[in-house]
Amino acid sequence: MATRRAIQEVLAAKENQVECEFLERIYTVYGADFEGDAGYGVDQKFLEDLLGRTPSFVRAPNSEDMSLVSPLGIAEHILERRVAIASEWRESLQQTEQDHADVLRSAFEHSFDADSFSQ
Repeated sequence: MATRRAIQEVLAAKENQVECEFLERIYTVYGADFEGDAGYGVDQKFLEDLLGRTPSFVRAPNSEDMSLVSPLGIAEHILERRVAIASEWRESLQQTEQDHADVLRSAFEHSFDADSFSQ
């Protein structure tokens, strides 16, 4: 899930249009694999395929200029985003135990509410 979200964030950032188009083509092939119960290793398979590609020169859209596309650089962007996403999730999940306790406490207190005894 983190890899899929990282890919989507890299594509949305559009820092390098040529690299985004390259990544989009690869993601189109593997995108359905990330859907639903994707199973274990989909992200690893995607990254292995990406890293197995050679750097290449690609014509920039609406330009005569050539740009070097580095699959290693793209993978690095994805992995950096994935680390940041995992950190965000870890921080959110650290509060889960307290949130759960608060919900149970509230339900317990509500069960002893004076109004519930009068009915």
